[in-house]
Amino acid sequence: MYENKAIVYLDLKPLTEYTISLSSFAIKSFDEKVQNTSFTFKTPENKFFGLRLKNAVSLYMDTNQPVFDLIKYNIKQDNTKIKICRIDNETYAKIEILKGRSEFKKDLNEFFLNEIDKLKTFECKEKEISFDSNSSLNLIKKKIDFSDLI
Repeated sequence: MYENKAIVYLDLKPLTEYTISLSSFAIKSFDEKVQNTSFTFKTPENKFFGLRLKNAVSLYMDTNQPVFDLIKYNIKQDNTKIKICRIDNETYAKIEILKGRSEFKKDLNEFFLNEIDKLKTFECKEKEISFDSNSSLNLIKKKIDFSDLI
């Protein structure tokens, strides 16, 4: 519990509706005030398709190439395309400044969600990644090798 927030860890099931009720108390000179609030939400289906970086460094070179796992959990999608591009020194410097300054954390999230495609890039290459569609596993990880693109 904190002054203006509470953190609760729960084991929630996918596609289930939950209602949470909160009560706050204010005690002032023998008068007790209780404020009740409740809200309802439905948990999303437990699905995931994305990349996980395995060697987090800020500068990748021929001798230190990026290593990613493509992770697929509980979805039917069996392939995707990944685009890798080079950036100029000015763009790289902007990203490093954003990453290094804690006061830009909100800006950094906004930048990577909405502005990343506006960067100056060159020598972009695409690679198609496919999963084994006959697998019966819900969770599949596939290492992505970029050596043919860099």
